[in-house]
Amino acid sequence: MNKSISWILLFCILGLMGCGEPTQEQKIEKLIKKLKVKNPCARRISASELGLIGSKDAVPALIQALQQDQDPEVRVSAAEALGQIGLEDAVPALIKALQDEDIDVRLNAARALERMGKDAVPALVQALQDEDTSVRRDAAKVLGSIGEGTKDAMSSLIKALQQDQDPEVRVSAAVTLGNIGAKDAVPTLILALQDQDPQVRRRVAFVLGLIGASAVDAAPTLIQALRNEDEGVRRSAAEALGLIGVGAVDAVPALIQALQDPEVRVSAAGALGKMGKDAVPALILASQDDNEYVRGGAVEALKRIGKDAVPALILALQDDNEHVRFSAAETLERIGKDAVPTLILASQDNNEYVRFSTAFVLGEIGKDAVPALILALQNEDWNIRYSVAEVLERIGTPEALKAVKDFQ
Repeated sequence: MNKSISWILLFCILGLMGCGEPTQEQKIEKLIKKLKVKNPCARRISASELGLIGSKDAVPALIQALQQDQDPEVRVSAAEALGQIGLEDAVPALIKALQDEDIDVRLNAARALERMGKDAVPALVQALQDEDTSVRRDAAKVLGSIGEGTKDAMSSLIKALQQDQDPEVRVSAAVTLGNIGAKDAVPTLILALQDQDPQVRRRVAFVLGLIGASAVDAAPTLIQALRNEDEGVRRSAAEALGLIGVGAVDAVPALIQALQDPEVRVSAAGALGKMGKDAVPALILASQDDNEYVRGGAVEALKRIGKDAVPALILALQDDNEHVRFSAAETLERIGKDAVPTLILASQDNNEYVRFSTAFVLGEIGKDAVPALILALQNEDWNIRYSVAEVLERIGTPEALKAVKDFQ
């Protein structure tokens, strides 16, 4: 073969080899260079691709883009990419980006830190000491979003709740302690119920509720908070007592009193409904209170308690207030077959409205009430048998209609 042709072939082969697909390293290097081109769209795309590749070699360039690029969309892509790569070296820059003037940059920086999980915790703990209030506040918030891994930061969060001069930082610290279920923080949270800022007190009360049964030691302070001058604190205290549940049963009298508070009565009724059967005696009395809101709230609470509340609910069917009567009837219907025996007896009450309401409720309970109603057809009292037959006829199932026919 002619030597000149051989050399030409060799050059072609080498040229073809040089024109092949670039290596991963070459691709990353090219994308890093593109982070400095004039076109912001090209910079944004480059940052996103580097995040998808997950190259740690790109982290310094992405940090620089996050800190210095004039285009907010490029900074957003850089923050997102750093979160995808997940290198600890990026954490300080991401924390600083929480203060970016662009909200999307701030949000993506927070998400990136959340994605890093435990790896971000040490730097976030350090950020709790930052001189900038916003940095401290955001660090506390992000720690809450990370979840279980944040438990290593608990002592720092407790310190922030106790000592930070900014109420927003204290609020964020309290919320984070609640998010991670920090039982060891309960004594500090109880003390924080006396915080000078009402917003802090509100959130602390709510957090104690989130922690739940483990925060039972907080019940006395929460009961006291039901009389706080701030309506939000009172409402949060009631909700927290409800979340603690039966462990806070000593709160029943105070919660019944709170039924008279127009801003708190709904939360108080909800809390009472979670106190279990131990609350029923007090609620029975409250269901006959002179104040219609107290009566209504008591009935709502009895509704949540269920079958242990049936006698009180039947009594509430005689109430002068239409809302109380309606709630009682609705509750009895919801309790269902467990309420049937007592309802059958109540269907013969001297009060005409009680008789009508109990018959109506039995009818609404429907087929679940049929077995007990059929049994009641054997009652010695003719009036009871007659009322029961009417209800069975109204229910109208084959079994119910057959029992009525046999009765007649």
